[in-house]
Amino acid sequence: MNMDKLHVDFRTHSRTLDSDRGCFYESTNRAIVMLPNHESFDDIISTIVHESIHFCLREDSSLDEEQEEEIIFRMSWAYLSI
Repeated sequence: MNMDKLHVDFRTHSRTLDSDRGCFYESTNRAIVMLPNHESFDDIISTIVHESIHFCLREDSSLDEEQEEEIIFRMSWAYLSI
């Protein structure tokens, strides 16, 4: 597996991601998108973008998970204001 690329998998059910829309696993550079937890196609795209930003920030060891979420939140608002 090429570890320099993000791999996105789509799931319809999971034993561990009941209410999550998506999850990024840094150890495998894999994002899981839980389709039933989305309301629209645009919602799914937003989750893919969200998990992709986690992938892009993965090598910045100065950020904890809460800081990453804050960066992604601010980026989302910046995108909406364009």
